[in-house]
Amino acid sequence: MLALQAICKRFNHLGVESYFVGEINEPAITSRDLLIVASGSGESIIPVEISKKAHGLGAKVALISANPDSTISKIADIFIRMPAPSKLGLKEEVKSDQPMTSLFEQSVFLYGDVLSKMMIEQKNLDMNSLWRFHANLE
Repeated sequence: MLALQAICKRFNHLGVESYFVGEINEPAITSRDLLIVASGSGESIIPVEISKKAHGLGAKVALISANPDSTISKIADIFIRMPAPSKLGLKEEVKSDQPMTSLFEQSVFLYGDVLSKMMIEQKNLDMNSLWRFHANLE
């Protein structure tokens, strides 16, 4: 969850309007939106139901997961495989000495930063001009 919140914040830093599901100011999702879901197993109850609801409302669904055969991956428009450990313990998962799904969370966080950097390059954004989107009450 924290990694997805960080991705939302980074996208907002790029001027891409982003919200985290459950935020108090979360707007209605529409067919013009993309829901990004990160679930190692792709089977956790809340992400599954949110994905189904968003899909039913016509939004695109992007899934970051270790499990290419999950409930969410079956409805996802975009699938990003992150073969870090999940609660399923799939044989294709990378082994880690870190507790539980720490490597997955860290990988999602880093993926979000890489994706942001790619967006900056693709849109040819001026890094200095992006400060106008950064928090200024700190």
